[in-house]
Amino acid sequence: MTREYVTEVAQSLKDLRWNQRRDLVADLRQNLAELPAGTDAVARLGAPEEYAAELRAAAGLAPERGPLGFVRRFRPRSLALIGALAVAAALLTAVLLIRYERQQFVQNYQPLRHGNLARYPDHARGLGGLDGQSVDVHVGRPFQFGLEIVNAGRYLVRVLGLSYPRIEPWHAQLSMGPPSTIEGTQTPLRAFHPFDLGPGQYVWLSLKGVYWCTTGWSKGVGTSIDEFPVRYRFHSHWAIARIPLPEPLGFTMTENCPSGGVPWTKR
Repeated sequence: MTREYVTEVAQSLKDLRWNQRRDLVADLRQNLAELPAGTDAVARLGAPEEYAAELRAAAGLAPERGPLGFVRRFRPRSLALIGALAVAAALLTAVLLIRYERQQFVQNYQPLRHGNLARYPDHARGLGGLDGQSVDVHVGRPFQFGLEIVNAGRYLVRVLGLSYPRIEPWHAQLSMGPPSTIEGTQTPLRAFHPFDLGPGQYVWLSLKGVYWCTTGWSKGVGTSIDEFPVRYRFHSHWAIARIPLPEPLGFTMTENCPSGGVPWTKR
């Protein structure tokens, strides 16, 4: 019962400074220790709230208001612990925020742009006053199409290849020129392999092969492309840079092309 009485009195004094509350509670413990064994503290001293009020009045103490008064209610060691936890929480938040911002930067970073050169397939023609080029697809006719790209950013990226869908009406191998800080460097061409493209470097990518017939399109049906989809990696992020072509390029089938067919070279 004595312990509960002390706890309730201390609770009623919680709006005082911690050292004032400590001294008053110490006086209370001394008074309780002087009481005969088995004495009812409530009967002798009154209700805990009333006794707390008497202690407060006798000491001439009043609660402090405002933020400073609130802080002074805690022990210095408690304030130190709270401060340490607050600093740790702030540091953790800062680390997480930096990590999130870095992740967002990596995911959104895309420096690949069109250089100054593009090669459209032979026999491509204008569209009569419209923006774009068009070519008639003759199965087995040579096909070549390429674009110069440049790393216009400040960081190195790794170029992984192109990402055209498999139903395009060509069968071609991707080749590349040497990465260079000089635009327009196309030769010597070699088979493509993933490579690092530094800031300010240009590179020529070229598809070379033949038109072939596995699209499932009927004669007169066609499609168009308006981008050069380059696969790349920046740090751990893999993405596709969809580089717009200078002009859209259209294809029109000159014969029926069943889907699931075989290359013309195996006919």
